[in-house]
Amino acid sequence: MMRYEAVIFDLDGTLLDTLGDLAASTNRALAHFGLPQRSLEEVRQFVGNGVEKLIRRAVPTGTSETRILDCLDWFKKDYMLHMRDQTAPYLGILSLLRALRDNGCKVAVVSNKFDGAVKELCREHFGDLLPAAIGERPGAQKKPARDLVDLCIAELDVSPDQCVYVGDSDVDIQTAANAGLPCLSVPWGFRSRDFLLENGATVIVDTPEALFDQLHTAPTRKSEESLACLFSVPLSFSTHLTKWEDHQLPDKYDHNAFKYVGQPSVEEFQKAITYQREKGANFVKLEGRLPLENPFGMEEDVSLTMVLSAEADHHAWKTAPDVVLRTPDTTQLESMERKHYGVLYGESFTVRNVRRLHERVCYHGAYLEGALVGVCFTYSADGYTCIDGLLVDREHRHRFIATTLLQDAVETARKRGDQVFLHADAHDTPKDMYAAMGFEVEDRLYEYLYHF
Repeated sequence: MMRYEAVIFDLDGTLLDTLGDLAASTNRALAHFGLPQRSLEEVRQFVGNGVEKLIRRAVPTGTSETRILDCLDWFKKDYMLHMRDQTAPYLGILSLLRALRDNGCKVAVVSNKFDGAVKELCREHFGDLLPAAIGERPGAQKKPARDLVDLCIAELDVSPDQCVYVGDSDVDIQTAANAGLPCLSVPWGFRSRDFLLENGATVIVDTPEALFDQLHTAPTRKSEESLACLFSVPLSFSTHLTKWEDHQLPDKYDHNAFKYVGQPSVEEFQKAITYQREKGANFVKLEGRLPLENPFGMEEDVSLTMVLSAEADHHAWKTAPDVVLRTPDTTQLESMERKHYGVLYGESFTVRNVRRLHERVCYHGAYLEGALVGVCFTYSADGYTCIDGLLVDREHRHRFIATTLLQDAVETARKRGDQVFLHADAHDTPKDMYAAMGFEVEDRLYEYLYHF
Protein backbone atom coordinates (compact mmCIF):
# COMPACT_ATOMS: atom_id res chain seq x y z
CA MET A 1 0.00 0.00 0.00
CA MET A 2 1.46 3.33 -1.07
CA ARG A 3 2.07 6.08 1.47
CA TYR A 4 1.52 8.73 -1.21
CA GLU A 5 -0.79 9.00 -4.19
CA ALA A 6 1.91 10.57 -6.37
CA VAL A 7 5.72 10.69 -6.55
CA ILE A 8 7.43 13.59 -8.34
CA PHE A 9 11.00 12.86 -9.43
CA ASP A 10 13.86 15.03 -10.52
CA LEU A 11 15.33 13.64 -13.77
CA ASP A 12 19.09 14.19 -14.15
CA GLY A 13 21.02 12.39 -11.42
CA THR A 14 17.87 10.83 -9.97
CA LEU A 15 16.30 8.69 -12.69
CA LEU A 16 18.79 9.13 -15.53
CA ASP A 17 22.58 9.25 -15.51
CA THR A 18 22.94 12.10 -18.00
CA LEU A 19 26.30 13.45 -16.87
CA GLY A 20 28.38 12.00 -19.72
CA ASP A 21 26.22 13.49 -22.46
CA LEU A 22 25.89 16.85 -20.65
CA ALA A 23 29.68 17.09 -20.28
CA ALA A 24 30.31 16.07 -23.89
CA SER A 25 27.86 18.65 -25.31
CA THR A 26 29.26 21.31 -22.96
CA ASN A 27 32.80 20.69 -24.17
CA ARG A 28 31.80 20.60 -27.83
CA ALA A 29 30.05 23.95 -27.38
CA LEU A 30 33.09 25.41 -25.59
CA ALA A 31 35.45 24.07 -28.25
CA HIS A 32 33.34 25.53 -31.05
CA PHE A 33 33.87 28.98 -29.58
CA GLY A 34 37.54 28.40 -28.74
CA LEU A 35 36.93 28.21 -24.98
CA PRO A 36 38.79 25.85 -22.59
CA GLN A 37 37.35 22.41 -21.81
CA ARG A 38 35.85 21.30 -18.50
CA SER A 39 36.37 17.99 -16.68
CA LEU A 40 33.54 15.58 -15.90
CA GLU A 41 33.78 16.46 -12.21
CA GLU A 42 33.59 20.18 -12.97
CA VAL A 43 30.45 19.65 -15.05
CA ARG A 44 28.99 17.55 -12.21
CA GLN A 45 29.20 20.64 -9.98
CA PHE A 46 27.71 22.91 -12.67
CA VAL A 47 24.46 21.00 -13.26
CA GLY A 48 21.23 21.25 -11.32
CA ASN A 49 19.89 24.71 -12.15
CA GLY A 50 19.15 24.28 -15.86
CA VAL A 51 21.32 24.43 -18.98
CA GLU A 52 21.72 28.22 -18.98
CA LYS A 53 23.34 28.09 -15.54
CA LEU A 54 25.42 25.11 -16.72
CA ILE A 55 26.88 27.12 -19.63
CA ARG A 56 27.34 30.29 -17.57
CA ARG A 57 29.34 28.27 -15.03
CA ALA A 58 31.34 26.49 -17.73
CA VAL A 59 32.57 29.52 -19.67
CA PRO A 60 35.56 31.48 -18.36
CA THR A 61 34.98 34.50 -16.16
CA GLY A 62 34.67 37.62 -18.31
CA THR A 63 33.06 35.91 -21.30
CA SER A 64 30.75 38.36 -23.05
CA GLU A 65 26.98 37.99 -22.73
CA THR A 66 26.67 37.56 -26.50
CA ARG A 67 29.23 34.75 -26.50
CA ILE A 68 27.48 33.06 -23.56
CA LEU A 69 24.10 33.10 -25.32
CA ASP A 70 25.64 31.86 -28.59
CA CYS A 71 27.36 29.05 -26.67
CA LEU A 72 24.07 28.17 -24.94
CA ASP A 73 22.22 28.02 -28.25
CA TRP A 74 24.96 25.83 -29.76
CA PHE A 75 24.84 23.54 -26.69
CA LYS A 76 21.07 23.05 -26.94
CA LYS A 77 21.25 22.02 -30.60
CA ASP A 78 24.17 19.68 -29.96
CA TYR A 79 22.57 18.13 -26.89
CA MET A 80 19.34 17.33 -28.73
CA LEU A 81 21.45 15.37 -31.23
CA HIS A 82 23.65 13.58 -28.67
CA MET A 83 21.55 13.23 -25.49
CA ARG A 84 21.12 9.49 -26.18
CA ASP A 85 24.80 8.67 -26.63
CA GLN A 86 25.60 7.66 -23.05
CA THR A 87 22.47 8.48 -21.04
CA ALA A 88 20.71 5.55 -19.33
CA PRO A 89 18.52 4.93 -16.28
CA TYR A 90 20.36 4.13 -13.07
CA LEU A 91 20.28 0.45 -12.17
CA GLY A 92 17.02 -0.39 -10.43
CA ILE A 93 15.08 2.65 -11.65
CA LEU A 94 13.00 0.79 -14.24
CA SER A 95 12.04 -1.80 -11.62
CA LEU A 96 11.14 0.97 -9.17
CA LEU A 97 8.94 2.82 -11.65
CA ARG A 98 7.17 -0.37 -12.66
CA ALA A 99 6.52 -1.33 -9.04
CA LEU A 100 5.09 2.13 -8.37
CA ARG A 101 2.80 1.82 -11.39
CA ASP A 102 1.73 -1.70 -10.40
CA ASN A 103 0.79 -0.36 -6.98
CA GLY A 104 -1.38 2.38 -8.46
CA CYS A 105 0.95 5.28 -7.69
CA LYS A 106 1.03 8.28 -10.05
CA VAL A 107 4.55 9.18 -11.16
CA ALA A 108 5.95 12.31 -12.82
CA VAL A 109 9.17 14.19 -13.57
CA VAL A 110 9.91 17.85 -12.93
CA SER A 111 13.24 19.04 -14.35
CA ASN A 112 15.14 22.25 -15.02
CA LYS A 113 16.24 20.75 -18.35
CA PHE A 114 14.46 22.34 -21.31
CA ASP A 115 11.02 20.84 -21.84
CA GLY A 116 11.60 19.22 -25.24
CA ALA A 117 14.58 17.22 -24.01
CA VAL A 118 12.75 16.18 -20.82
CA LYS A 119 9.77 14.81 -22.71
CA GLU A 120 11.88 13.03 -25.33
CA LEU A 121 14.20 11.39 -22.80
CA CYS A 122 11.29 10.26 -20.61
CA ARG A 123 9.40 8.89 -23.60
CA GLU A 124 12.45 7.01 -24.86
CA HIS A 125 13.66 5.55 -21.56
CA PHE A 126 10.45 5.11 -19.58
CA GLY A 127 7.51 5.01 -22.01
CA ASP A 128 4.21 4.60 -20.18
CA LEU A 129 5.99 4.05 -16.86
CA LEU A 130 6.32 7.82 -16.59
CA PRO A 131 3.34 9.52 -18.24
CA ALA A 132 3.88 13.08 -16.95
CA ALA A 133 7.10 15.02 -17.62
CA ILE A 134 7.58 18.77 -17.20
CA GLY A 135 10.70 20.77 -18.04
CA GLU A 136 11.78 24.38 -18.30
CA ARG A 137 9.20 26.44 -20.17
CA PRO A 138 8.32 30.13 -20.73
CA GLY A 139 6.26 31.78 -18.02
CA ALA A 140 7.34 29.44 -15.23
CA GLN A 141 10.27 29.92 -12.89
CA LYS A 142 12.80 27.09 -12.74
CA LYS A 143 13.45 25.06 -9.60
CA PRO A 144 13.92 25.76 -6.73
CA ALA A 145 10.82 27.90 -7.34
CA ARG A 146 7.65 25.85 -6.98
CA ASP A 147 6.13 26.79 -10.37
CA LEU A 148 6.96 23.59 -12.25
CA VAL A 149 5.93 21.42 -9.29
CA ASP A 150 2.57 23.18 -9.11
CA LEU A 151 2.04 22.59 -12.84
CA CYS A 152 2.88 18.93 -12.33
CA ILE A 153 0.47 18.48 -9.41
CA ALA A 154 -2.29 20.07 -11.45
CA GLU A 155 -1.54 17.74 -14.38
CA LEU A 156 -1.60 14.69 -12.11
CA ASP A 157 -4.88 15.92 -10.57
CA VAL A 158 -3.84 15.07 -7.01
CA SER A 159 -3.83 16.91 -3.71
CA PRO A 160 -0.42 18.34 -2.70
CA ASP A 161 -0.64 16.58 0.68
CA GLN A 162 -0.65 13.26 -1.22
CA CYS A 163 2.63 14.02 -3.04
CA VAL A 164 6.31 13.45 -2.25
CA TYR A 165 9.35 14.83 -4.06
CA VAL A 166 12.49 12.79 -4.85
CA GLY A 167 15.79 14.28 -6.00
CA ASP A 168 19.57 14.16 -5.81
CA SER A 169 20.61 17.75 -5.12
CA ASP A 170 20.35 20.80 -2.91
CA VAL A 171 18.13 22.37 -5.57
CA ASP A 172 15.67 19.50 -5.11
CA ILE A 173 15.66 19.92 -1.33
CA GLN A 174 14.89 23.63 -1.75
CA THR A 175 12.25 22.89 -4.41
CA ALA A 176 10.38 20.47 -2.16
CA ALA A 177 10.49 22.97 0.72
CA ASN A 178 9.18 25.78 -1.48
CA ALA A 179 6.36 23.53 -2.74
CA GLY A 180 5.48 22.35 0.77
CA LEU A 181 6.27 18.70 -0.04
CA PRO A 182 8.30 16.10 1.90
CA CYS A 183 11.61 15.35 0.21
CA LEU A 184 13.47 12.07 -0.16
CA SER A 185 17.09 12.56 -1.24
CA VAL A 186 19.15 10.01 -3.19
CA PRO A 187 22.98 9.90 -3.15
CA TRP A 188 23.58 7.92 -6.35
CA GLY A 189 23.41 10.99 -8.62
CA PHE A 190 25.38 14.22 -8.93
CA ARG A 191 25.77 15.05 -5.22
CA SER A 192 27.28 13.05 -2.38
CA ARG A 193 25.58 11.99 0.84
CA ASP A 194 27.69 14.44 2.86
CA PHE A 195 26.78 17.30 0.53
CA LEU A 196 23.07 16.46 0.82
CA LEU A 197 23.25 16.37 4.62
CA GLU A 198 25.10 19.69 4.70
CA ASN A 199 22.34 21.19 2.54
CA GLY A 200 19.36 20.16 4.61
CA ALA A 201 18.49 16.61 3.55
CA THR A 202 16.35 14.97 6.24
CA VAL A 203 15.81 11.55 4.64
CA ILE A 204 18.43 9.92 2.38
CA VAL A 205 17.72 6.58 0.71
CA ASP A 206 20.66 4.70 -0.76
CA THR A 207 19.06 2.42 -3.37
CA PRO A 208 15.92 2.25 -5.51
CA GLU A 209 14.80 -0.71 -3.38
CA ALA A 210 15.16 1.35 -0.19
CA LEU A 211 13.30 4.18 -1.88
CA PHE A 212 10.38 1.87 -2.67
CA ASP A 213 10.29 0.79 0.97
CA GLN A 214 10.07 4.47 1.99
CA LEU A 215 7.16 5.00 -0.39
CA HIS A 216 5.32 1.77 0.37
CA THR A 217 4.02 0.21 3.56
CA ALA A 218 3.41 -3.51 4.03
CA PRO A 219 2.93 -4.46 7.71
CA THR A 220 2.09 -8.04 6.71
CA ARG A 221 5.70 -8.76 5.70
CA LYS A 222 6.78 -9.53 9.27
CA SER A 223 4.01 -12.13 9.62
CA GLU A 224 4.84 -13.58 6.18
CA GLU A 225 8.48 -13.97 7.16
CA SER A 226 7.42 -15.72 10.39
CA LEU A 227 5.39 -18.14 8.26
CA ALA A 228 8.33 -18.74 5.92
CA CYS A 229 10.60 -19.44 8.89
CA LEU A 230 8.32 -22.31 9.97
CA PHE A 231 9.64 -24.29 7.03
CA SER A 232 12.78 -22.70 5.64
CA VAL A 233 16.12 -21.34 6.84
CA PRO A 234 17.62 -18.21 5.19
CA LEU A 235 21.25 -18.48 4.09
CA SER A 236 23.43 -15.65 2.80
CA PHE A 237 24.29 -16.56 -0.79
CA SER A 238 25.61 -13.60 -2.80
CA THR A 239 25.49 -9.82 -3.06
CA HIS A 240 21.87 -9.73 -4.21
CA LEU A 241 20.58 -13.19 -3.27
CA THR A 242 19.52 -14.91 -0.05
CA LYS A 243 18.78 -18.64 -0.30
CA TRP A 244 15.87 -20.08 1.67
CA GLU A 245 16.04 -23.85 2.25
CA ASP A 246 13.53 -26.41 3.49
CA HIS A 247 15.67 -29.46 4.25
CA GLN A 248 12.64 -31.71 4.65
CA LEU A 249 10.97 -30.60 1.41
CA PRO A 250 13.80 -29.51 -0.91
CA ASP A 251 11.66 -29.92 -4.04
CA LYS A 252 9.05 -27.30 -3.08
CA TYR A 253 9.65 -24.11 -5.05
CA ASP A 254 8.28 -21.64 -2.52
CA HIS A 255 10.26 -23.11 0.39
CA ASN A 256 13.54 -23.15 -1.54
CA ALA A 257 13.58 -19.86 -3.40
CA PHE A 258 16.36 -17.33 -3.85
CA LYS A 259 15.07 -13.97 -2.57
CA TYR A 260 16.67 -11.03 -4.35
CA VAL A 261 17.19 -7.40 -3.39
CA GLY A 262 18.40 -5.46 -6.43
CA GLN A 263 19.27 -6.96 -9.80
CA PRO A 264 21.35 -10.17 -9.56
CA SER A 265 24.19 -10.45 -12.05
CA VAL A 266 24.46 -13.16 -14.68
CA GLU A 267 27.24 -14.68 -12.58
CA GLU A 268 24.98 -14.80 -9.52
CA PHE A 269 22.23 -16.49 -11.54
CA GLN A 270 24.68 -19.08 -12.88
CA LYS A 271 25.97 -19.65 -9.35
CA ALA A 272 22.39 -20.30 -8.20
CA ILE A 273 21.88 -22.86 -10.99
CA THR A 274 25.13 -24.63 -10.08
CA TYR A 275 24.18 -24.68 -6.41
CA GLN A 276 20.77 -26.21 -7.11
CA ARG A 277 22.22 -28.83 -9.45
CA GLU A 278 24.74 -29.88 -6.82
CA LYS A 279 21.86 -30.36 -4.38
CA GLY A 280 20.01 -32.54 -6.89
CA ALA A 281 17.30 -29.96 -7.65
CA ASN A 282 16.13 -29.15 -11.17
CA PHE A 283 14.89 -25.59 -10.66
CA VAL A 284 15.82 -22.08 -9.59
CA LYS A 285 13.13 -19.78 -8.25
CA LEU A 286 13.76 -16.06 -7.72
CA GLU A 287 11.44 -13.88 -5.62
CA GLY A 288 11.53 -10.16 -4.89
CA ARG A 289 9.44 -7.12 -4.03
CA LEU A 290 10.42 -5.26 -7.20
CA PRO A 291 10.36 -6.76 -10.71
CA LEU A 292 13.67 -7.80 -12.25
CA GLU A 293 15.07 -5.58 -14.97
CA ASN A 294 16.80 -8.65 -16.42
CA PRO A 295 14.72 -11.80 -15.71
CA PHE A 296 17.22 -14.04 -17.56
CA GLY A 297 14.53 -15.13 -20.03
CA MET A 298 12.18 -16.40 -17.30
CA GLU A 299 8.46 -15.71 -17.31
CA GLU A 300 7.17 -13.52 -14.51
CA ASP A 301 4.36 -14.31 -12.12
CA VAL A 302 2.99 -11.99 -9.45
CA SER A 303 1.52 -13.03 -6.10
CA LEU A 304 -0.70 -10.48 -4.37
CA THR A 305 -1.01 -10.00 -0.63
CA MET A 306 -4.59 -8.87 0.01
CA VAL A 307 -5.60 -7.52 3.43
CA LEU A 308 -9.19 -7.58 4.62
CA SER A 309 -10.44 -4.06 5.28
CA ALA A 310 -11.42 -3.38 8.88
CA GLU A 311 -14.74 -2.06 7.54
CA ALA A 312 -15.55 -5.28 5.64
CA ASP A 313 -18.56 -7.11 7.12
CA HIS A 314 -17.71 -10.81 6.84
CA HIS A 315 -21.13 -11.72 8.22
CA ALA A 316 -22.68 -10.37 5.02
CA TRP A 317 -20.83 -12.87 2.79
CA LYS A 318 -22.94 -15.52 1.12
CA THR A 319 -22.32 -18.92 2.69
CA ALA A 320 -23.54 -22.51 2.39
CA PRO A 321 -25.85 -23.29 5.36
CA ASP A 322 -25.60 -27.06 4.86
CA VAL A 323 -21.79 -27.08 5.20
CA VAL A 324 -20.29 -28.49 8.41
CA LEU A 325 -16.97 -26.90 9.42
CA ARG A 326 -14.37 -28.86 11.38
CA THR A 327 -10.71 -29.80 11.39
CA PRO A 328 -10.27 -32.15 8.42
CA ASP A 329 -9.47 -35.81 8.83
CA THR A 330 -5.84 -36.40 7.82
CA THR A 331 -6.64 -39.25 5.44
CA GLN A 332 -9.39 -37.27 3.72
CA LEU A 333 -7.16 -34.19 3.50
CA GLU A 334 -4.37 -36.15 1.81
CA SER A 335 -6.88 -37.79 -0.54
CA MET A 336 -8.32 -34.43 -1.57
CA GLU A 337 -4.89 -32.89 -2.17
CA ARG A 338 -3.79 -35.92 -4.25
CA LYS A 339 -6.96 -35.68 -6.31
CA HIS A 340 -6.31 -32.06 -7.27
CA TYR A 341 -2.52 -31.82 -7.29
CA GLY A 342 -1.22 -35.38 -7.69
CA VAL A 343 -1.17 -35.32 -11.48
CA LEU A 344 0.43 -31.87 -11.56
CA TYR A 345 3.10 -32.32 -8.89
CA GLY A 346 3.24 -36.08 -8.35
CA GLU A 347 1.52 -38.00 -5.57
CA SER A 348 4.66 -38.40 -3.45
CA PHE A 349 5.36 -34.65 -3.36
CA THR A 350 1.69 -33.81 -2.78
CA VAL A 351 1.42 -36.05 0.27
CA ARG A 352 4.78 -34.93 1.69
CA ASN A 353 3.78 -31.29 1.20
CA VAL A 354 0.41 -31.55 2.95
CA ARG A 355 1.95 -33.50 5.83
CA ARG A 356 4.67 -30.86 6.21
CA LEU A 357 2.04 -28.10 6.28
CA HIS A 358 -0.19 -30.07 8.63
CA GLU A 359 2.65 -30.12 11.19
CA ARG A 360 2.87 -26.32 11.40
CA VAL A 361 -0.42 -24.65 10.41
CA CYS A 362 -4.11 -24.96 11.26
CA TYR A 363 -6.31 -26.61 8.62
CA HIS A 364 -10.02 -25.85 8.25
CA GLY A 365 -12.35 -28.30 6.48
CA ALA A 366 -15.78 -27.93 4.88
CA TYR A 367 -17.96 -31.09 4.82
CA LEU A 368 -21.10 -31.96 2.92
CA GLU A 369 -22.84 -35.18 3.92
CA GLY A 370 -19.67 -36.38 5.61
CA ALA A 371 -17.42 -35.75 2.60
CA LEU A 372 -14.58 -33.22 2.65
CA VAL A 373 -15.32 -30.74 -0.15
CA GLY A 374 -13.11 -27.76 0.75
CA VAL A 375 -10.06 -26.82 2.82
CA CYS A 376 -7.84 -23.90 3.70
CA PHE A 377 -5.22 -23.31 6.36
CA THR A 378 -4.40 -20.39 8.63
CA TYR A 379 -1.29 -19.17 10.40
CA SER A 380 -1.26 -16.37 12.99
CA ALA A 381 1.68 -14.19 14.05
CA ASP A 382 2.47 -10.56 14.81
CA GLY A 383 -1.18 -9.46 14.92
CA TYR A 384 -2.07 -10.97 11.56
CA THR A 385 -3.75 -14.18 10.42
CA CYS A 386 -2.79 -15.48 6.99
CA ILE A 387 -5.35 -17.58 5.09
CA ASP A 388 -3.83 -19.77 2.38
CA GLY A 389 -4.17 -23.10 0.58
CA LEU A 390 -7.83 -22.54 -0.31
CA LEU A 391 -9.11 -25.54 -2.29
CA VAL A 392 -12.67 -26.51 -3.20
CA ASP A 393 -13.67 -29.76 -4.89
CA ARG A 394 -14.51 -29.13 -8.55
CA GLU A 395 -17.94 -30.73 -8.23
CA HIS A 396 -18.90 -28.30 -5.44
CA ARG A 397 -17.63 -24.99 -6.75
CA HIS A 398 -20.03 -22.05 -7.08
CA ARG A 399 -21.87 -23.25 -3.96
CA PHE A 400 -20.24 -20.75 -1.57
CA ILE A 401 -17.93 -23.37 -0.04
CA ALA A 402 -14.97 -20.97 -0.33
CA THR A 403 -16.76 -18.03 1.29
CA THR A 404 -18.00 -20.32 4.08
CA LEU A 405 -14.43 -21.38 4.85
CA LEU A 406 -13.16 -17.81 4.64
CA GLN A 407 -15.91 -16.49 6.89
CA ASP A 408 -15.08 -19.06 9.55
CA ALA A 409 -11.36 -18.26 9.42
CA VAL A 410 -12.02 -14.51 9.57
CA GLU A 411 -14.43 -14.88 12.49
CA THR A 412 -11.78 -16.77 14.49
CA ALA A 413 -9.05 -14.25 13.61
CA ARG A 414 -11.12 -11.20 14.46
CA LYS A 415 -12.11 -12.64 17.82
CA ARG A 416 -8.38 -12.85 18.50
CA GLY A 417 -7.96 -9.23 17.41
CA ASP A 418 -5.95 -10.11 14.30
CA GLN A 419 -6.07 -8.47 10.91
CA VAL A 420 -6.53 -10.95 8.07
CA PHE A 421 -4.70 -11.34 4.79
CA LEU A 422 -4.44 -13.91 2.02
CA HIS A 423 -2.55 -14.49 -1.20
CA ALA A 424 -3.89 -14.40 -4.73
CA ASP A 425 -2.41 -14.72 -8.21
CA ALA A 426 -2.48 -11.35 -9.98
CA HIS A 427 -3.94 -12.96 -13.11
CA ASP A 428 -6.39 -15.32 -11.39
CA THR A 429 -10.16 -14.89 -11.07
CA PRO A 430 -10.44 -15.32 -7.25
CA LYS A 431 -8.72 -11.98 -6.69
CA ASP A 432 -11.87 -10.32 -8.07
CA MET A 433 -13.99 -12.33 -5.63
CA TYR A 434 -11.68 -11.34 -2.78
CA ALA A 435 -11.90 -7.67 -3.76
CA ALA A 436 -15.71 -7.85 -3.72
CA MET A 437 -15.50 -9.30 -0.19
CA GLY A 438 -13.41 -6.36 1.05
CA PHE A 439 -9.83 -7.59 0.55
CA GLU A 440 -7.44 -4.89 -0.70
CA VAL A 441 -4.06 -5.39 -2.37
CA GLU A 442 -1.29 -4.35 0.02
CA ASP A 443 1.82 -5.95 -1.42
CA ARG A 444 3.22 -7.81 -4.41
CA LEU A 445 5.79 -10.57 -4.79
CA TYR A 446 7.42 -10.93 -8.21
CA GLU A 447 8.32 -14.56 -8.94
CA TYR A 448 10.50 -16.17 -11.62
CA LEU A 449 10.98 -19.91 -12.15
CA TYR A 450 13.65 -21.64 -14.23
CA HIS A 451 13.70 -25.41 -14.89
CA PHE A 452 16.79 -27.23 -16.12
